[in-house]
Formats: sequence, C-alpha cells, structure tokens
Amino acid sequence: MGYSPFESQDAMQVWLWEKSESSEPTFLKVHTHLPNRPAGMVSFLNITPDMRWDELGHIWYCPEVQRTNVNTEATYLMLSEAFDRLEYRRVGWKCDAQLLSSPSL
Repeated sequence: MGYSPFESQDAMQVWLWEKSESSEPTFLKVHTHLPNRPAGMVSFLNITPDMRWDELGHIWYCPEVQRTNVNTEATYLMLSEAFDRLEYRRVGWKCDAQLLSSPSL
C-alpha cells in the first residue's frame, strides 16, 4: 500500500488525520475493550456500487490486540455490511504482496 512503515508516531498521526475524511477508501476505526483508545483501522476501498463490489484493506491493529479475535470480529462486521445491508455480490481482500507478520511485542 506504499505508505508504511512510518518514520515516527507523528508521521503516522498526520497520515491518519489526512485520511480521516476520505470516502475512497472509507476508513473506519476499530474499537475494543481498550479504554479511551482505538485498537486499529480498516477500510472499504475500490467501492463499485453499480457492480455491487468492494474490497477490504488498510487493515492495521495495535500490538495489544494482534493475534486476538479482534480482526475476526471486525472482518465479520464489514462482510455483514457488504453482503447483508448493501447486498454486494463480491468482496475482495487487498493486501501487500510483501506482507510480513506483525512483530510480537
């Protein structure tokens, strides 16, 4: 996806702020039990309503929720939105060809 790793937390914060108003892709915050803190982000991208198609991508989670059921639940909610409410026929999954496992911290 060509925008990471970020050089600093501030650089990531600037990027997140710029993307917060985007409608293509549509970014969403993932919330969990963590107090006063989002757990990650996901997005719908390449949205093509007339073809009833979109993709999931830009998926990122903070270390505290990596390797938990958070991604499973967020993905379920996104797929439910796409298939059940929007009645899309296809949903793709976008990932970087150089995707590496997240480090265990």
